[in-house]
Formats: sequence, C-alpha cells, structure tokens
Amino acid sequence: MKKIILLKFKKEPFFTKEALKSYSDNTSGSFSYNIGRWLKTGDVIALKKGIYTTKEAFEEYSKYEGYREFIASVIRKPSYISLETVLNKYDMLTEISPITTSITNKVGRIYKNGIGIFRYRNIKEGLFCGFETKLFADKYTYYEATKSKALFDFLYYRLKLLPIDLANFDVLEEFRINTDSMKRKDWKKFNEYVRTLDDKRMYNIYKQICK
Repeated sequence: MKKIILLKFKKEPFFTKEALKSYSDNTSGSFSYNIGRWLKTGDVIALKKGIYTTKEAFEEYSKYEGYREFIASVIRKPSYISLETVLNKYDMLTEISPITTSITNKVGRIYKNGIGIFRYRNIKEGLFCGFETKLFADKYTYYEATKSKALFDFLYYRLKLLPIDLANFDVLEEFRINTDSMKRKDWKKFNEYVRTLDDKRMYNIYKQICK
C-alpha cells in the first residue's frame, strides 16, 4: 500500500481502518503491516483499534478548541463530555485533571493513545441525558454535559463515599467544588436529575450545597 493513500485523510480529523481499506487492494496481512509501519514512523496515530488520525491532521486540528473532546466522542459512542473536564471549564474544581472524561451508557473504559488519556464512566439509561451539541472546527459535532449535569455526574460517582447523614460532612469542601457559577436555572436542572435518581444521599447533597 502506497503512503500517498494517507494524503486522502490528511484533512480529516480521523479515519477508520475500513475507510483506508476502501482505497487498497492489499491482502489483509500486508495491509496490517503497512499500518504498523506508519504507526512506527509517526505518520499515523492510533486513537483506538481501527480508528486513526494522520500526523498532518493532528498538527492541524489540535490547534482548535475542543479537539480532545471531539476525539473522545469518536473513540467511544454514544458518549458525552462531562465530569472534571466540564467542571474545569467553569472553574468549579480547584484541581485540574489532564484526563478527558466522558459519560457513556456502555461499559466504562480508559483509552491511552498518542493524544492523551480518555476515561468513560457508565451511567444508567435514565440518566444518560443533560448534554448539548458542541461544534468543533466549525463543522464537526460532539456532545457535552451542561454545567448542572456535569456537577450531578461528578457527585453521582462519589455517592458511595458519602454518609447518609451529611451533618458532619462538607461536600463542597471535601471534593473541592466551587459552585459560585451555578445560577438559579442551573440548580433547578440539578434538582430534576436528583429527583430522577431518587437517592436519599443525593437529595441530602442537594439540600446542603444549594443555598
């Protein structure tokens, strides 16, 4: 397979193994060999098994805001950006996480590649909601949790760490959360997710932090 085939994908933020095969008449063995060779030379970067990006595409698209978030949506579908990644955007956490975090209704996974670390947490179907469409590079879309849903998701995965009675437990202090940017409409949506979950611990969290 000639390297010139990669030129067809240099303007695309990612491509699949199947798309690459459509331009080749190589046997399966030589096809895999060529991909392996390009990975070693750095001409191709593996996002996950069967999904790649070219060096040129990475250098171009990584300049855009939302690049890692878009790539996260490509690696595992369906999913939406949430948790620390979204809360950091609103300065709601005092600690910055280098990991791109997402929610999926599939099995949770962690992927490490040449672009970064991508973590996916599973959530039940009824709570796979509260996200909006974002535009990347003016033409590609991905999904991202709203501020209130990102906060809910963040606390949802920490429920088991909390006592039922929060009288002597400061949630905001313990998890270093800043809710100054939360408006009345945000708390209203947060409360809707709390009612959907129907868990006493989350209800007690809501009563404590929504002041």
